[in-house]
Amino acid sequence: MAQNVQFLAIDCGNTLIKIGLFLDGAISEVFRFLPNEIDEIKKLVELYPLASSAMVSVAKPEITSRILETFPKTLTVSCASVVPFNMCYETPGSLGLDRLCNAAALSKKPTNGYKVAIDIGTCVKFDVLDNQNNYLGGSISPGIALRYKSLNDYTANLPLLKAKDTLSLIGKNTIACMRSGVINGIQAEIDQFIAKYEKGYHGLTFFVTGGDANSFDFAGKNNIFVDENLTLKGLEIIYSLNV
Repeated sequence: MAQNVQFLAIDCGNTLIKIGLFLDGAISEVFRFLPNEIDEIKKLVELYPLASSAMVSVAKPEITSRILETFPKTLTVSCASVVPFNMCYETPGSLGLDRLCNAAALSKKPTNGYKVAIDIGTCVKFDVLDNQNNYLGGSISPGIALRYKSLNDYTANLPLLKAKDTLSLIGKNTIACMRSGVINGIQAEIDQFIAKYEKGYHGLTFFVTGGDANSFDFAGKNNIFVDENLTLKGLEIIYSLNV
């Protein structure tokens, strides 16, 4: 049996590029890069010259092209890729490929009921698999940075904020009010979605992922698990089905 088989899972997002190193099918290390850090990414290629690779990208085409130039033999996940679940989405060609990977990861989670991915990053995305391994769809709404940007873009006097930590419900100045509206608003949105899913379906398990997941509180729920590498794991699963 082969040992130390190396695989690089490349998640090319809107604001960050995450590359997961898998050894013999298990994730070993995760590297994070900004889109302009191509030289640093090339060093990773030199460090693991024998590694196979696959990429999922929701980034701008020029960023995707630069990554593909760095990994010329990489498998690129698309809506035509073989996946480990039944696709019941009405427009599979429009489904975000990161969501496709999250659904693939969900399909391998050892639970018997409905499974829901909550991906909190540039957008807040819910994705649902039922107990028959059917991908049903979910929801998309703006994440922290997009909400801050919209407040700045569409008003004359509100500043552009970046803070992502939690704070009190009642803001006592304009910046605190903006932060409360965005952070507490997303928390309330997520809580309500979870409550509605739990009301409509039994045996639910939620898996939280995404770069901004640690900005929100999921304490006190025994059916919610954090898996910061859900997308990378799903990408590795899809790769294994397509080579």
